[in-house]
Amino acid sequence: MELILKDEKGDLIYASIEKYTIKYFGDKIYDHGLYQMKYFVIASYQSKFKSNSHKHKLTFT
Repeated sequence: MELILKDEKGDLIYASIEKYTIKYFGDKIYDHGLYQMKYFVIASYQSKFKSNSHKHKLTFT
């Protein structure tokens, strides 16, 4: 699952959730929901088609 997350200041960051994690939580995640998330990896965001200008991305594991 791919996401664009927005904080209270309006800053955006790309994030993804691994397939094996989706099978446990996929039916509990909804558009425009408010969630507290943990267990993620921060990596450099290098892609031809960037959805935002943030230099990092998050991958939830």
